[in-house]
Amino acid sequence: MKSAFKSVKTYVISSILLAISLGIIFGQYFIILYYFPEVNPWNYSYMLMGFGFLFILIGYVGGEIITGKYRHKTKKWNDKLPEDVSVRAWKFRLPFFIPGLILLIFAAIIEIIALNMGGNLPF
Repeated sequence: MKSAFKSVKTYVISSILLAISLGIIFGQYFIILYYFPEVNPWNYSYMLMGFGFLFILIGYVGGEIITGKYRHKTKKWNDKLPEDVSVRAWKFRLPFFIPGLILLIFAAIIEIIALNMGGNLPF
């Protein structure tokens, strides 16, 4: 797991995923708000939570597929995973976990701000 945190590729992929998801979320919000003012845009805090949970789900399932393939190939169901398989699984998981957690924290902060503003979203 430590080598996954040290890899530059992890942070590049994480930042790309985060930028794409924020672009989709706020892009659709401001496009609908600007071009179709009579239509209520989707609540972007719910979309932040949805993308966050989706990224965490993809990371978890992908890592489990990697470890499951190893266990199925070697038929060692209860043994401890070798270091290289564990590192490979974490190198797949971590680029999805980082933006997922950032999006969930950002959604929680926006919800707290909205509650303090009487239920209105900040923008």
